[in-house]
Amino acid sequence: MRVSSELVSPLTKFSEKYCEGNLLSLVDRGYTLKKKNKLIEEFGTMLLSMEACQVKNEETFLVLRDACRDFMEAGFNVGFLLDFLKQAAQQYFGYMMRPEGSDVCCARVCVLLVTILQKKKELVRLEEELGKVSK
Repeated sequence: MRVSSELVSPLTKFSEKYCEGNLLSLVDRGYTLKKKNKLIEEFGTMLLSMEACQVKNEETFLVLRDACRDFMEAGFNVGFLLDFLKQAAQQYFGYMMRPEGSDVCCARVCVLLVTILQKKKELVRLEEELGKVSK
């Protein structure tokens, strides 16, 4: 299969994560090799655009959603496309909800989330100890 050089990196990353390096296995219809290669090249272009820009507006999100739908209709296995669309939705809605200058707030939220997880673990440990003592 031949693809342009700029598509090699996103397609390689994708194929290693989702299809054990065999991109042609993603197309589950009896297409010719030429048709499969064309679909893979179009898909690589979509992957490249996802890497190049964040989904910051509704138009970009809808374009990516429609592209995923088109690939599903073309016979691509749908599991990875749903993950991909979920990632795009998280980028879009996360960007829309984030006010300007909120990087400091986001860092603070991350610290608080870690603290909460630590407290939950400590609570579980204490409950286990209490369960042992009361028996």
